[in-house]
Amino acid sequence: MANANELMNRPLFEATLLESGVDALVCLHPKSIFYTTGYPMALSHAIHQRPSGPRNGIAVFTPVGRPTLIVGGNEERVTRERARVEDIRVYAEYLDSPMEELAAVLREKGAAQGKIGIEKEYFSAAFYDELQALLPQAVFVAWDRQFEAVRAIKTPQEAALMKRNADLMDDAFIETFQSIKVGETEKEVQDRLILALLRRGASSADGILQAGQEGFVIHRWSDDPIERGQIICTDFLAAFDGYYANQSRVAVVGPPDAEQATIYRQILEIHRETAEELLRPGTPARDIYYRCKSLQEELNIWHHRALLGHNMGIWVHEDPMLVAGDERELQEGMIVVLEPRFYGYQIQDVFQITSGSPRLLSDRFDTDELFVVG
Repeated sequence: MANANELMNRPLFEATLLESGVDALVCLHPKSIFYTTGYPMALSHAIHQRPSGPRNGIAVFTPVGRPTLIVGGNEERVTRERARVEDIRVYAEYLDSPMEELAAVLREKGAAQGKIGIEKEYFSAAFYDELQALLPQAVFVAWDRQFEAVRAIKTPQEAALMKRNADLMDDAFIETFQSIKVGETEKEVQDRLILALLRRGASSADGILQAGQEGFVIHRWSDDPIERGQIICTDFLAAFDGYYANQSRVAVVGPPDAEQATIYRQILEIHRETAEELLRPGTPARDIYYRCKSLQEELNIWHHRALLGHNMGIWVHEDPMLVAGDERELQEGMIVVLEPRFYGYQIQDVFQITSGSPRLLSDRFDTDELFVVG
């Protein structure tokens, strides 16, 4: 696995930490601790089964001085070998409370009576209550938005990694689409696509593949047989070296009829027009949502969608989100996905925001025409 500490936007993180005015910052969320320290167990579901679990890794940063990484004894050896933090503290998981060790580190760093940044959207009520009782004079402030803002601006190394991931996913789509046969089930094809991603090095892969636009229900797989004339819709994600790929490709079983070709072309044109015009620095995220909605409504190919894209990185859905209520602006260096859809006609591509036109990262799969299978 690539070491997140080599990929992180360290200058932006350090500047944001200093500007935020906190005396210490606690990283507990798996994506934050992976990003800032390269803690190798950060993305392990076995370790982070729940926010207040007995085997959490915790990182502590201060505006000056070296960071500290707190881990359970079972993870000590692998952490010392792979994490890029020298000061590693170890507690006995299932015996000692990780909050007690955290409080001791914060006292040592002189933050026990100061302002401490935490991820309030992830910090469990149980851990929060315990830490407050251990440090009654500390003031805890939310640092969730700052983390999101830092991770959103990708380094060149992160962008290169995510470009490779997009290529691997498109290769898996092409291989799988070429194998589809009439009569086999959606689940059989979906499993082959997941296997194709795992063979290419994905540590995890999941998604949906459904045939027949009227039956499309997002994020629900089914076991129906594939029939000639159906539109095949997909929405897949896979993690490679701690960073995600998330793409959607469309196919048709047999030559498309006139209506299918028309709808696909309309969605494709909206997708490309919106990307070229609005995936630029300074565009509020919600403007992208409303532009797609307006264009689709004009063509009578709109149905309810709460989400038309999102930032992406260590997590699939990161901020800003291309939704009606997100006013945050796109910035150069972000990597976002755009995914306008009309039932089964969903094209989802990955773009890097640049100072000019967006850079299409998911360019291995030719979306100019419907992919014919079967």
